Amino acid sequence: MDIVFMGTPIFACRSLEALIKNFDVRAVFTQPDRASGRGNKIKMSEVKSLALENNIEVFQPEKINKDSSSIEAIKKINPDFIVVMAYGQIISKEILQMPKYGCINVHASLLPKLRGAAPINFAILNGDKVSGITTIMMDEGIDTGDMLIKREINIEGLNAGQLHDKLMVLGADVVVETINKIHDHKIERIPQNHEEASYCSLITKELAKINWNEDGEKILCKINAFNPYPGAFTIYDGSILKIFRACFEKGDFKPGEIIEIGKDFIKVSCMNGAIKIYEIQMQNKKRMELKEFLKGNKLELNKSLL
Repeated sequence: MDIVFMGTPIFACRSLEALIKNFDVRAVFTQPDRASGRGNKIKMSEVKSLALENNIEVFQPEKINKDSSSIEAIKKINPDFIVVMAYGQIISKEILQMPKYGCINVHASLLPKLRGAAPINFAILNGDKVSGITTIMMDEGIDTGDMLIKREINIEGLNAGQLHDKLMVLGADVVVETINKIHDHKIERIPQNHEEASYCSLITKELAKINWNEDGEKILCKINAFNPYPGAFTIYDGSILKIFRACFEKGDFKPGEIIEIGKDFIKVSCMNGAIKIYEIQMQNKKRMELKEFLKGNKLELNKSLL
C-alpha cells in the first residue's frame, strides 16, 4: 500500500519507522526547517531527518492547503492512505478526499477527551489515571473524525516525557493495525460523542507557573505535566526556579515557604502540605539534582516563593 505521511516532531518518528517497515511510504510532509536553540541555528524536524535517511521524498510547505506543488505531488502519488501524526497544520477537504481509503490521524488521547495540541501534558495536568492512543478517520474538524482503534494505558506516576515515550511506541503499533484492518475491511468506524469532548489549549508560560495556595496533588500534577518541557516554575528571590522532580507530603503549613532544606531535597509548603523537591533548574543554570545544586549554591530557609 502506498502511504503519504505527515508529521513533524520526534513523537511521530516511531510511527513513520513502522510505516516504512510495513508499507511503501512514498512521500513525507513536515514543517519547514526552523531556527532553534541558543545559537538560533536552522534545524530540520526529526521526521525530515528520518525520511532522508530512508531516501523518501520530503515536502515542507508553509501552508500545505495553498501549496499547488504539494497538492499535485499527492495527486500524482494517488496514495491508499494519508497518515497524519503531530503535523502542525490543518488539512483541507480537498486533500482529505485524495487517498483511496482516507486520511488517518494518530492522536495521543482517548478521544473525544483532550482534543487539541497538547493532550499528553493535559492528561497529567488534569490528574487522569489513564490515557492512550486513538486513530480516527479525519474530517474537516480538529480531532472530530470517526474513531477506528483506541488503546488505553495506565499513566499514574508518569511525567510528560515518560508518557510521551510510551504513547510514541503504542502509536506505531496502532497505526499499522489500523491500516491493515481498514484494508481488510475488518474495522468499524465509531462516531465520537461530541457532547463528551474536551479540549486542551496551547501550553503557555503562565499555565506552567505554580500557585502554592493550591492543593499539593494539583501542584505535583503540574510539575509532572511540564517535565521535561517547559518546566513548572516558581519565583525565588526574583529569579525563575523550575521544578522537575518532586513528591507531595500532607501537613499544615503557611503556603509558599521553604520549610526544610536537606542534603538532597527542599520542602516548600502548599495549601495542605508540602512539596518535597529533588530536581530543579535555577534561572541561567543547568537542570540538576538538589544534592548537586546545594554543593555550590544556597537556598534560604523560610524564604517565600512567588
